[in-house]
Amino acid sequence: MRVLVLAVLLVGCGARIAPDGGDRAESAKGPTADTGSAGWASPAADAAGSIDATEPPPADASDPVDPPPPPPVGSIDCFTDDVGPSSPDKLVELFWEQVTGTCPSSDCSDFVTFTASCAIHLQVRGVGYDSKLSPGDCTLFKKWLTSELLLTKLRDTVTCYGKDAPGPFESTSIELTDGFARKKTFTCPVEPFVSHRACIAKVRAKYFPGK
Repeated sequence: MRVLVLAVLLVGCGARIAPDGGDRAESAKGPTADTGSAGWASPAADAAGSIDATEPPPADASDPVDPPPPPPVGSIDCFTDDVGPSSPDKLVELFWEQVTGTCPSSDCSDFVTFTASCAIHLQVRGVGYDSKLSPGDCTLFKKWLTSELLLTKLRDTVTCYGKDAPGPFESTSIELTDGFARKKTFTCPVEPFVSHRACIAKVRAKYFPGK
């Protein structure tokens, strides 16, 4: 009788009788969650192991890195910028001419002559003027005139070569201890001739102001 009453009480409380007739009971609420079960994880574990698709994967140290592109070639100030490889000791003489008018005589041309002694001569409308560069300016001017950048373009037959170049007549002749570099550039609008023209203009403005 006691066994029957106990069984009724257990069933009424939501328990079940073990098949072997014992009084062992299991909760009717189902099995306890197992965070270690295959294919399942707790919300905290899932968040910790997730990968944000918006973030790029870390760079592999073994991956090659492309070098930055070279800076664009622009104008060069012959007195303040690095002109690259040069041989100032090889300079003998610079002779530069630019036509400034339409008359057939030299009165419509400007001439600049510069020598290794740092002496400079300017002729404007048939009148000549002489000066001498300071030691510092002389060294920098020689570096520019003997720079590989300028000499290479004076010697090629592609860059603003002859009458294919637009603008008034202009020519540069540089005598070196081992040869010449010269070209008729007709006021070439590309580098390094734009910088070359500006360099001569800078020397002229400093040593022959107003001329």
